[in-house]
Amino acid sequence: MEINILNCFCTDDPQSGNPAAVVSGFSGSAEGKQQLASQLVLPVTVFIKDQDLSQPILEYYYPSTIMPLCLHGTIGAAYHLMKLRRSDTLICNTTSGLKLDAMLLGEVVKIKVCNELLSPIDWDEHEICNILGIDRSDIENRLPFQVASVGSPKLLVPLHSHQRLAALQPHFDLLTSWSIKNKVNGVYVYTKNQKISDVFHARGFNPKTGHKEDAATGVAAAALACCLRRDLTIEQGQSIHRPCRIQVIYKSDEEIWIGGSVALQSGKHKKTQTD
Repeated sequence: MEINILNCFCTDDPQSGNPAAVVSGFSGSAEGKQQLASQLVLPVTVFIKDQDLSQPILEYYYPSTIMPLCLHGTIGAAYHLMKLRRSDTLICNTTSGLKLDAMLLGEVVKIKVCNELLSPIDWDEHEICNILGIDRSDIENRLPFQVASVGSPKLLVPLHSHQRLAALQPHFDLLTSWSIKNKVNGVYVYTKNQKISDVFHARGFNPKTGHKEDAATGVAAAALACCLRRDLTIEQGQSIHRPCRIQVIYKSDEEIWIGGSVALQSGKHKKTQTD
């Protein structure tokens, strides 16, 4: 078994990026995978199944649960595989049936996703405001306040100001219960940059995974671009001292490219499986 730790959606800051563990050669059970993810205590641990296949399969384990899709995990795994194969393109699959195209441009990985149609979800705006500790007047009504998905449903919550976004202190127990009840993988709270039209700032909260806040939430950024039908740059992670930059290119609901810079953490952790 080999484990590589990669930082995804990096900026020029040496502390930037959302870390992902990329695991190959693991032959244990699902319980063993969850146990390893819990031990690593990283935002996501991606297991590459059948690494030598032309289209390898990816499985995403968070410290407390398995997820259908994690884009920063996909970016990390795709980077590892394309560097290993000395290729600038890759197709990988998820256990939920998604086929993901990837391309490598230097140290930047881009992944293609598409809009996912969801069944209607009955949720209450005032309940969300209470969970986030904000007033209804803090919501920016000209931007999408809705559940959206490119493979992992997120509730998008727009705010008027960057200051209000930075000051958020959600009630995480309530958010966990709400997410489980509504089968939504947390909330993505965002605001528009007042000076640069295509730049947004965001914070992602999905405490049921074992991490209260994400440094970068690729699936939510792609879902937001799909709702707005435009290209986006999203700055995220400053509040937890892991600044990230997510680039999204929107071509259609069937073709959304999400990308960012990747850096291998110093050293490579290798481990031989004994069970």
